[in-house]
Amino acid sequence: MSLRSHPPLLLIAAALAAFGTSTLVAQFAAFAEPEFFRIGSYGLPAVARTFATFGLGLLLGVLVGRALPALVVGLVALFLLGSLMTSARSAWLSEQGPVLPMEGEAQVIQTDWAMLAPDGSQLTFDAALARVPEGVSDPDVWLEEQGYQWYGLGIAKDVAMGWAWYDASIFLLSA
Repeated sequence: MSLRSHPPLLLIAAALAAFGTSTLVAQFAAFAEPEFFRIGSYGLPAVARTFATFGLGLLLGVLVGRALPALVVGLVALFLLGSLMTSARSAWLSEQGPVLPMEGEAQVIQTDWAMLAPDGSQLTFDAALARVPEGVSDPDVWLEEQGYQWYGLGIAKDVAMGWAWYDASIFLLSA
């Protein structure tokens, strides 16, 4: 039995695995970051990655003509595509907005840091460093001793989870 005679088998197997793991990922719903950084390992993006892997394997098998070299080239190509997607995801996330305070790990994915001054005002780290007197050997310690606190900033979870559609689309186009 080949996939040529039964093409839906790959779709069925990939969908069962991908959507079956969605229930496992649901346990991370209490925290936004693990769910976001696992995009591609469950649901539609996982099915898209399966098809991209299969399509790339078929293409390289035809082009190279030998199984082991095609496997090695395929692994390198998938590693490069995965690295490219990770870089693209980071760039995409940094362009999203608005940036919100990290008041709930379930609703915000952290993208940046700020500092809270003792008076409650929010400062960039550079602006906080500008308040450190000259000659202080460790500005971080001085800031903490004066009551400055690190303050996480991030993107709303529902905005960040939009990356799943881009991920799935890019891998389906690669297939």
